[in-house]
Amino acid sequence: MTAASVLVSMGMLLILRITLGIVFFILGIIGSLLPIMQGWIFFLLSALVLFPRSRFAVKACDKIEPKMPRMVARLRRWGIGIPPEDRDKDRDTIPT
Repeated sequence: MTAASVLVSMGMLLILRITLGIVFFILGIIGSLLPIMQGWIFFLLSALVLFPRSRFAVKACDKIEPKMPRMVARLRRWGIGIPPEDRDKDRDTIPT
């Protein structure tokens, strides 16, 4: 893979992540107004998607990891809920 293709795919992933976060947030607002949908689930998803490296995301992934280890492993593979010490290691391995 060339550096240009990596940048394009990272740019597309960023656009996709922001779009999904906004869609989940809007669904959360709709869910908080309608009794049919649970709005808090979509607010949680939008927070994890929009702010994947926040302390909240790390704590949420750490809390649910004993019950759902495969899901947390998949989220961390996608870059959501990575602890700060692992983030620094990932930053050092990325070629510039």
